[in-house]
Amino acid sequence: MICLIFGAQDLMIKNRLNKLLNERLGNVDDFNCVKFNADNIEIEEVMFECTMLPLGSSRKAVVLDNANFLGGEKNNKKQISKEQEKVILNYLEFPNEECDLYFIVHSSSLNENNIICKKIKEVGKIVESVNPNEKEWIAYVNKLFEKYSIIADAMVIDEFLKRTNNDAMLINSEVKKLALYGDRITMDVLDLLVARPIDDNIFDLVNFIITNKKDKALRLYRDLIVKNEEPVAIVALVATQFRFLIDVFTLSDERLSQDDIAKQLKAHPYRVKLTLNNKKYVSLKSLKNGIESLYQLDYDIKSGKIDRFFGLELFILNFNK
Repeated sequence: MICLIFGAQDLMIKNRLNKLLNERLGNVDDFNCVKFNADNIEIEEVMFECTMLPLGSSRKAVVLDNANFLGGEKNNKKQISKEQEKVILNYLEFPNEECDLYFIVHSSSLNENNIICKKIKEVGKIVESVNPNEKEWIAYVNKLFEKYSIIADAMVIDEFLKRTNNDAMLINSEVKKLALYGDRITMDVLDLLVARPIDDNIFDLVNFIITNKKDKALRLYRDLIVKNEEPVAIVALVATQFRFLIDVFTLSDERLSQDDIAKQLKAHPYRVKLTLNNKKYVSLKSLKNGIESLYQLDYDIKSGKIDRFFGLELFILNFNK
């Protein structure tokens, strides 16, 4: 059997793969299942292993993890050469009937035009590990909380999902951490144990900056530093948020509606609404001056002209003076 499994959730992919392996092999061990990582193995070695007969069993499985060269998302994924592509296609044309080959692709989509994907679809099967919807995520977390005897209300569960960014691996890890703390989880406990996503923190940080709440901005920035966030990365994210503010304000001045702005910028309407609420606190000119200062700050930090930890603090204190 030839099978390609793809999806955005690593844990869901792992569960789907294990289910298939158990169905096909029974007891899975190192003798009947060989796993490779496409990032650090030669394709020729993987295909050669597929041709070898199973030892001590009637069937074997070969798993090629991180076969992301078959994915549809553009990233820094490792590509394969035309020669390696040909090696895979040659094997798919005449596969070993006693060997199951699994391609694991960590991507929410596939490259439909890829010749290997087309061949797998022809001679094997493609399995999508579907990302759960909102209701399914809530049910999933509720089930995990029940498993670890954790009590929490709906608001806490909703916030927990936001902070774990609907990542099944992270959800499982954080639930185990919460279970060690106690059996009743409140919002205060969540604040103590589960960090908010950096993007949420940056959104709040920029809001504090442009609404002139400098003390809150400095406090939040220092909290991020304590949590080992890199100052240069924070500067870059703040600059990204400033660019978003400039784009929203500019389109608003052109009389575009909130929904039209959201569509044009491919942003969530609620985020656009919150951004527009800040028009009364800061001008477009101040934002443009601010982003120029951020670009200069980034250069000065990287060239060693200014301390990387204190550069953004100075920006916060001097913004819109």
